[in-house]
Amino acid sequence: MNAKSNLSGIKNKAIAAFAIISVIVFLYLFTAKSGNEVIEVKKRVIDPSKCETATYSAAEVNVHNKCSLRQWQSNDWWIVVDGYVFDVSEWIIHHPGGDAICMVDIKTGTKYFRRAHVDWESLFNTLMKPKYCIGKLAVPV
Repeated sequence: MNAKSNLSGIKNKAIAAFAIISVIVFLYLFTAKSGNEVIEVKKRVIDPSKCETATYSAAEVNVHNKCSLRQWQSNDWWIVVDGYVFDVSEWIIHHPGGDAICMVDIKTGTKYFRRAHVDWESLFNTLMKPKYCIGKLAVPV
């Protein structure tokens, strides 16, 4: 009788575990977002014509420090590459390197940009400056 009650206890635990897992899977399926959703980002107005004339202090750049793939709606991320300030807040969710872009700071932007992109000069001049440049760093770091 002891073996039978032991088997019954194991059976009850297995049923309970199955029920818990089923509820978790059910909740995931009905609350998870589809991978096919189009992410709409509130467009910022970036005026690349100010790239060569506007200047920002290090303190002004450092205020823009919200960078996340998960909470992309609140992204506010400025980086500095080669003395230029870029507002890449909208680019984060499209960045091929994922949130690696979130790891740079005002002092390491140039180093990591050049290290991560083999064709960094072309990328800098054809994509970064025309689309995301908002000015220069007042006092280069």
